[in-house]
Amino acid sequence: MPGELQRLRAFTLTNSVFWAGKAGASCALALLIVQYLEVPDMVTASFVAVLCCSPAALMGLRVSLEQFAGSAIGGALGTLGVYLNLPQVIGVPLAVSLAMLSTQSIGFYRGTIVAAFTALFVQIVSFGEPIETFGYRMVAVCVAAMSAFVVNVLVSSFFYQSLFGRRVEKLENRVRELLLRAVGGELAPMHSLFANISQLLGEIGEAKRELEWRGDSHSAEVLSVMSEKILWLRSYVHLVVDLELVADANSGEVRAFLSYLVSREGEAPALPESAECTRLRLIEHLLAEPGAKRRAANHV
Repeated sequence: MPGELQRLRAFTLTNSVFWAGKAGASCALALLIVQYLEVPDMVTASFVAVLCCSPAALMGLRVSLEQFAGSAIGGALGTLGVYLNLPQVIGVPLAVSLAMLSTQSIGFYRGTIVAAFTALFVQIVSFGEPIETFGYRMVAVCVAAMSAFVVNVLVSSFFYQSLFGRRVEKLENRVRELLLRAVGGELAPMHSLFANISQLLGEIGEAKRELEWRGDSHSAEVLSVMSEKILWLRSYVHLVVDLELVADANSGEVRAFLSYLVSREGEAPALPESAECTRLRLIEHLLAEPGAKRRAANHV
């Protein structure tokens, strides 16, 4: 059973300790500020600060803007429900549904949860008049967004190279792990890596734009090299998935070839004629790996 649970765990490139530390720091800063400003809504300040944490500072700023917009929409709808004297059993679900639909319709998907939470919050929790509760809520959201942005800038922007370098290395290790599982006859869901790869490319792109805006061309170039490596890995995974589609993944020939992909030693084993084209493309792709030395032509 433990082995089965391990295989069912979702794979992530995020460093959990680093992410938790940033969330805790953002939460602490937000609480200190709202206490200093005597804003009673500490729940919003700490919760939204955690939601606004992100790998790149500019990405975090975009998330913060969506949280603010979502809170404004949800708060306005919830406050309207209070002024209309709607019973909570009607007003709360109605405001929540409308808030979620509104944020989704304008493309603020990351602000949907906060919009829904604000819509119910201003109707259930009271800090005086409804408009006062709404105002405190919006101040708390602003404090949370600012706190998370400060932490994102102070922490992430100075560690982009090591942060994303570790993620690229983790992705490479995952590809190798899945290949080894396939060699051993296990079901290796290589296609599941595409979501991780897309997310990582997006995060590095945001960080690169931020570094270019700051004038740090050297760090931006390092991230460009990482992007090339990730794009190479994406094509590599595509080819491996193609190979499993055109040939029997459990056959001895395919497993021998997958073992070659892991070790990259000796001559590449032959495959059935239906898979020969994919085999040659994979070998050619190995030779084009960024930063890798050209391998001997007899591997073909």
